[in-house]
Amino acid sequence: MKDLNNNCFLCGIYNSNGIMLNEKHICEKCEKDIVNSHVKEQTYDYYLKMIKRILFDKNIIQWGCLWKKVYL
Repeated sequence: MKDLNNNCFLCGIYNSNGIMLNEKHICEKCEKDIVNSHVKEQTYDYYLKMIKRILFDKNIIQWGCLWKKVYL
């Protein structure tokens, strides 16, 4: 049985590798994408907004992957 905490908050894909940020899992691929994104890329803005949500939004819901699919 999959542990739902290992679904990446950013892309929604199950992956046991990665990091936890404020109890939200970020997969290894998204972690690498964050590190390698440049300020002028659209993905940079997406990751910045999502990290702010993880860190500061008290009412956060597991919907980050849906936002990415709609807006990117």
